[in-house]
Amino acid sequence: MRKVLYAMAAALLLPLTVPAQADTFDPLLLTCSTCSDSNGAFVPLNGGIVSGLQVFSAPPNSGDLQLKILVPNDVGFNFNFSATGTSSGSFSLFSQLAFISGSLEVNYLGEQLAGGAPPNMVTTLLDQTNLFDPLATGFFVFLFDAGTYSLSNKGGGPSPVNIDIAGALPGGSWVLGDLFLNSGPDIGKVVTTATSEGIVSVPGPIVGAGLVPWLLGSGCFGMFGLNRWRKRRRVA
Repeated sequence: MRKVLYAMAAALLLPLTVPAQADTFDPLLLTCSTCSDSNGAFVPLNGGIVSGLQVFSAPPNSGDLQLKILVPNDVGFNFNFSATGTSSGSFSLFSQLAFISGSLEVNYLGEQLAGGAPPNMVTTLLDQTNLFDPLATGFFVFLFDAGTYSLSNKGGGPSPVNIDIAGALPGGSWVLGDLFLNSGPDIGKVVTTATSEGIVSVPGPIVGAGLVPWLLGSGCFGMFGLNRWRKRRRVA
């Protein structure tokens, strides 16, 4: 009887312990012909060249698309990036003060996120950037207004966005997007690209990168030979 009462009490309390489900926006998704999704966490950009950039939205949304390039702050901000394709123009430096804390959208750019849209925190972006640029502590941000588009989910047909970006991105740079909604309850607010759906630039091969393994191997071989010579000397 006691077990039955415990079970009934648990059943009554269960609805009180289930968290409320909030309305959420899935992020924008960026892809490009020079990218390869190798690890599932983000889309690495080989060689820092952006070609055939396409943008998708889940769920489908319409609005003004803004592209963002984030360059690690230790390499400076003297870069010239421009877009060609379905929209053409130059990227503009947002500020000579780097983005080093808080949310990119809310705290740095002063944007208002649509309900449930995830913010991009500098710590999350640096988690990936520091794999390629350990000295970076933040980013300089370049912006380009690509115009108004109706974006579908990936798999719902080709994206109306197809843009090439001139200017190689330094290793650890990011390409993200914002879509300022032009309809619905969150009109004027932004749906942004989450870190997991953005593009990060992977630096090219480093000259001499194979030197360290070669030296380690040579050192181990030399120690092995020296040890054998010592043993032979003791026997003699």
